[in-house]
Amino acid sequence: MLPIEETLRLTCQKAAAQLASLPATHPLSKFVKRASRGLLQRHNAPLHRIFHSIDSKVDDLETITPASRNPNATNPFTISIEELRILAKEADNNSNGNNKRVVVYTDGSGMEGMIGAGAVLYRDGVRIRSARFLLGEDTEHTVHKGELIGIALGVQLAKMERIIIPRIKISLDNQAAIQGMENVSAKAGQHIIHKIHRAIDELRNNQKHRQELITLTWVPGHEGIEAATLPLWTKDTLPQNISALRQELKLAARKSAHDKWKSSAWYDRTRPIDKTMPSNKYLQITDKLMRAEAAALIQLRIGHIGLNKHLNCINRVDAPWCPHCGEGNAENITHLLHICPAYNAAQAKWEGALHEKTREPAEILGTKEGIKEMLKFIRRTGRLKMGWEDTNGRERE
Repeated sequence: MLPIEETLRLTCQKAAAQLASLPATHPLSKFVKRASRGLLQRHNAPLHRIFHSIDSKVDDLETITPASRNPNATNPFTISIEELRILAKEADNNSNGNNKRVVVYTDGSGMEGMIGAGAVLYRDGVRIRSARFLLGEDTEHTVHKGELIGIALGVQLAKMERIIIPRIKISLDNQAAIQGMENVSAKAGQHIIHKIHRAIDELRNNQKHRQELITLTWVPGHEGIEAATLPLWTKDTLPQNISALRQELKLAARKSAHDKWKSSAWYDRTRPIDKTMPSNKYLQITDKLMRAEAAALIQLRIGHIGLNKHLNCINRVDAPWCPHCGEGNAENITHLLHICPAYNAAQAKWEGALHEKTREPAEILGTKEGIKEMLKFIRRTGRLKMGWEDTNGRERE
């Protein structure tokens, strides 16, 4: 969970990315382009503020149109996804041995911070030609986009065939990419899917390939791909993927929140208790706690709790001394847990439950069992009124 300022900034950044992907025909497009140039000297509109919140360049972001293709149009291909992996492998083996069909294997993947795609064409079980393409860094592109580019490469290889073949099968190991080919809605990677549809239409409109049946099919996995024959429209620089930008913004927000936490005064206080903060571990150990209990846990960890030592620091009481031990004995968490004789009975039960591990901060405030026994101890002392009661006015044990 991000701090509120990082959450608001991330929301503005995502809104800026969404606005930057609007087509030129959209009524807001003109105002978006104007606002994305930077802040004005005076009278900045909300659009200027939104785009000022994002550091990444949005000029080369992909354009997402509401409808780039007739939704009632019939797809120029069929898809085949077997429910079981073994059935998919058997179908793939059968197609490899069929000399009446061309099989194209495509793939998109990420490695060492880069995203790439490739395709290889087999005819009669013999490798004929292949193609590959490097999209760029994974901060601008996604593996899903790489899979779509792989399909585009496969279609281009099929267009290069000079003989009439009744069936062409394009196989890949990503079901989401196959299913996404049927849906040309407003989403990331839409322009690639649209161009693939157009390339398949061109392939089918060719007299030589008019009767060919093109099938996109799922295979559980296949080997890597080589060579370098590229379709013309992928030789240009590809626009930045909006999904990749969102991922980058989210990672940047998490890093910013982590850096702010490490530079805060609370970092040194909580590090002996939980070295992983901020992380999901805290959410896991507080999942079953009431709100008042979770609030008490944070107060115990950072020392900002209703004991006289802290209350005196914020000018809420006249002296920091323990009400039982008197002057010279500051009432802080250590005094409450280990020193004050007024709570000897509660301290004995607490130490017995934790098997005398009560001197270890990571044990008493960093584990589920330790937190449970600590909250019981606080209840037994009656020193702090934290709102422990449930909806019926009873305290929960």
